Amino acid sequence: NRIHHIRHQSTLFRKKSRHLDGDNDSPPKIAVEGNIPYHGKGIQVGQFAELRRTFSQGDVSEFGTLIGDLNPVHFPPKLSNAEQQVELQHTNYEKPIVHGILLSSVFSTIFGTLIPGCIYRNQTLNFRNPVFVDEPIRGRVVVKKLRQINRGGGRGVLCIC
Repeated sequence: NRIHHIRHQSTLFRKKSRHLDGDNDSPPKIAVEGNIPYHGKGIQVGQFAELRRTFSQGDVSEFGTLIGDLNPVHFPPKLSNAEQQVELQHTNYEKPIVHGILLSSVFSTIFGTLIPGCIYRNQTLNFRNPVFVDEPIRGRVVVKKLRQINRGGGRGVLCIC
């Protein structure tokens, strides 16, 4: 079983808030692993977080329907066996592939889980290989740079991962 590693670059803005920095310091029950502290308190360059996930055909079909991307590469063929081979040859894939944007959602999940209230400002992605339905992936972010900023009347930390 191969695990696809998704690489990305993103910018995150964490606005300081009494509500977010309240007494509830327990992370939610999503399996984000690593050493970036919950709520971002004490975040440092070099810290990381990762999330492992497997997207099912149900996930991919629901997402494709929701956003209107009905490209046949994301869906299993609904034809007879003889016709399936032609359909699969036409798409160049043996199995349906997961939408790249759905894959990239693991980063939003990581940030939103660890630092509730953060503003996810941008992301740069490279899709080097397809990820097929039911294949495990691992999304990982590493803190590369931190900077205190003031924006819109609030103070925060700009975190480049």
